[in-house]
Amino acid sequence: MRALRVLALVPGSLAQAQQFFWGFNSSLTTSLPVCSELPLTVTPGAASGVPPFYMLAFAEGAAPTTQLIGKNASSLSWTVDHPVGSKLILGVVDAHGTSGGVDIPLYAVVAGSSTACLPPATATDFVVTSTTPHGDMLNTCDPWNLLITGGTPPYSVSIAALNASDVTNITMAATDTVFQYINRADPGSQMIAAISDSTGRWATGSPFVRTNGTTEFDCAGRESIGGTNDTIPISLPPADSESSSNNSRPVAAIIGAAVGGAALLLILLAALGVLFYRTRALTREAKLYRGAPPPVPVPFLTIPSPASGEGLTPFVLPDSGSRWSKGTPTPKPTSASPSDGRRSPSTITRELPPPYAYVTHGHPLPPGAASASGGTQSSWRDVSSKGPGPGAT
Repeated sequence: MRALRVLALVPGSLAQAQQFFWGFNSSLTTSLPVCSELPLTVTPGAASGVPPFYMLAFAEGAAPTTQLIGKNASSLSWTVDHPVGSKLILGVVDAHGTSGGVDIPLYAVVAGSSTACLPPATATDFVVTSTTPHGDMLNTCDPWNLLITGGTPPYSVSIAALNASDVTNITMAATDTVFQYINRADPGSQMIAAISDSTGRWATGSPFVRTNGTTEFDCAGRESIGGTNDTIPISLPPADSESSSNNSRPVAAIIGAAVGGAALLLILLAALGVLFYRTRALTREAKLYRGAPPPVPVPFLTIPSPASGEGLTPFVLPDSGSRWSKGTPTPKPTSASPSDGRRSPSTITRELPPPYAYVTHGHPLPPGAASASGGTQSSWRDVSSKGPGPGAT
């Protein structure tokens, strides 16, 4: 793979600094009637400029024009040679290509008295395109990708920004068809990129952007480079697509994917919530009955013996020593009646059920069990858990 040719676009290194000044003789608005003749003059700066002089008119989305405007610096004239609706950035150069600077406003061509001055329509077999749509914002240090089709290489890139001291010119390598420009233009301006080939022919489609950002132009060492699609991977939208229809398709796809993903996420969260709630419920129930007393033995019943008629001595639960006793006295068994020689069944005393009413920490009584204090039971809350349970706010 061929190495990229790195071009450092330091102001003044690729185009000479402004050597002279120019301006229209009469006050103009930013609206220029098509085919009107506008007088202008050139005044010396660091140099006087070498005649003849030329007007470079960079048109957004179209081919620029280079028009001879005269040899006498004090009596020059330019004819508006772009069709109605064109947006123009204007700059003047002398015979050596020395810059007289770029004018401040962006001009618009409006209807005039004639269109006879307009040149034939430019062929579309030599075109420059960009990955940045016309009129979009380009931040400081952002790349501006220019792709060239047709023409005769090597190509030259001309970048004109409003109120700049000169037009930046770069000659590409003979095999280069892509140029990536790192934006170092002043923010708050507008900029057009134009391409010419080795025969001096201008490409159509000149991209146009608005500049934004800061005046920190070091750009962390990033430099403009020339190359090909293989060395500078760039993807462009289809050339014959309508912006409104093509842009809506990826947007609709993105929205659909986002809605579907959100729905799937909500379903997953709902399932996790149900699982978490059930797990917490089981954990609470386990904590509630952890350490419960063993089942209380069921006492024997007094059943008359079919052989002797005597009753069996019942099993009597002890009345003390049980950790479940609340201190209720246990009646002692009565003795057998001496009159009939038969034993009376003893009073069977069973230890009270496990004292659920004494369970602390706000646990509820089980169904059917009364509170020992007769008070109202508090709602159950697992005080050992950290933080509120599911659904708490």
